[in-house]
Amino acid sequence: METNAIAAVSIGTGLWFIALVCLFLARDWVEKTNRGDWLWICAAGALLGIFGQFYTRHRAKRVAADTWHTKN
Repeated sequence: METNAIAAVSIGTGLWFIALVCLFLARDWVEKTNRGDWLWICAAGALLGIFGQFYTRHRAKRVAADTWHTKN
């Protein structure tokens, strides 16, 4: 089964950004419940997702460039 890695990484990155924004808007609750690390976890997930975007797009281009060798 083949998956679209670019779409999967995009969706995951978007979800991390949504979680980050929601927690940032509710930072009073975050501070009261001592869950400040959740903001950093979401920020790390979003930043790694951005890196994943570059990686999966680069990999998809490399795979597409190499497929003509296997078709012959």
